[in-house]
Amino acid sequence: MCLGQNYPTASILQVLNEVGLTKFANENALNMRLGEGANALSGGEKRKLELARLLLRNKKLLLVDEALSGLDKESYGQVFDLILNFPGTVIDIEHNVQPAFAKKYDKVIELDQYAL
Repeated sequence: MCLGQNYPTASILQVLNEVGLTKFANENALNMRLGEGANALSGGEKRKLELARLLLRNKKLLLVDEALSGLDKESYGQVFDLILNFPGTVIDIEHNVQPAFAKKYDKVIELDQYAL
């Protein structure tokens, strides 16, 4: 049982590998209770898990708010790649995107904070 629905274990393991959560991509880890202490997730792992849930549900629209904020350099790149390679429409709301990454978006709309 995952997300209140039954998904094949193979599908769950595949998605965990796709998002870079390979340390959780085994049957023992699927039964692990996550939380504080030894089983706490980092900010990047939490964001990857959220993306894994979305991929598992096979949605066509990804709406993310500040998915890249507060991540270390490695996690930033990994989460950005997941967002960029999402097989559907993505609306990504960010306050700060590194310029090299911003160039990879199809379209960037910069909003003036005083326009309202």
